[in-house]
Amino acid sequence: MCDRDTIRTVDGRTERLLLEMPAAPHARDAALIMQTAAAAYPMLKLSAFVKGGPDAPLQVWVPVDAEPAEVDVSNRNVSVHEPTVSSGTWAGGQSADVRHDQAWVDATTLHDLGEATARWLERTLAYHPVSPYSEDGPDPETDGLIELLAAANRQGFVTTWSQPGVKKGRLSQRAHVSGVCSEEMFVRLRDAAEANDLIVLACAPGQWHTTDLSYPVTQVSATNQTWAGRFGQVHDEFAPYPAASRILAACWEIDIVDPRWGRNNRLWPVLIDTLNLNADLRWE
Repeated sequence: MCDRDTIRTVDGRTERLLLEMPAAPHARDAALIMQTAAAAYPMLKLSAFVKGGPDAPLQVWVPVDAEPAEVDVSNRNVSVHEPTVSSGTWAGGQSADVRHDQAWVDATTLHDLGEATARWLERTLAYHPVSPYSEDGPDPETDGLIELLAAANRQGFVTTWSQPGVKKGRLSQRAHVSGVCSEEMFVRLRDAAEANDLIVLACAPGQWHTTDLSYPVTQVSATNQTWAGRFGQVHDEFAPYPAASRILAACWEIDIVDPRWGRNNRLWPVLIDTLNLNADLRWE
């Protein structure tokens, strides 16, 4: 554990280290630490960064004058740099998250989950269980894909993560989309993706905690930063929602990746065609 007074200054802002995970090899581990931080400081948009590759620490920083709520992070591989953040309720497993929006509690079908996800993408629903910054809506880089992704969700492919292909300065991204779906939809997506030389990483129902097909999709200065094919986060994040969890337990998980760094005109047309979406849908 680092000293609780670990301080840094960023853009004139003085911050202290709140949480640190020695390594975050899985997306669900990163989500855990961000959930914990968000529970401790629910009024803040927290800043976080991953230093180096998958074996380097994930750290969360907060303003030095921020007042914490109480959150229990006992028995978890997380260092808490604040003595008062030691008791109470952990956000990832209690009903506190439910109060943000009733849509996830009420979802009883895959269609319901797709509709709620589409509304969140369109910023008409404030909360999504998988996104640590859900109340801000999708990441700005997703703006050019929102219309397409919302339509895909309403057709039965419930997306959980996506990014455009980018190659700019030190940043390189592979176009990528992750989601859950029925077996029939999985077969359609898999066959279409493979026919168009896209990478398909898949996880059968019930296998998410034993399937790791890590494939890098983001690099900064030629160092891998994020990966597709690491399954399980969606199930962990939906744990507070029993009906939704039962739906997801019967679903396939699929990640579709364009293997070419920076290319952004291969994956999205395939998705539009496979799901019989409006051919005029905008994507960037």
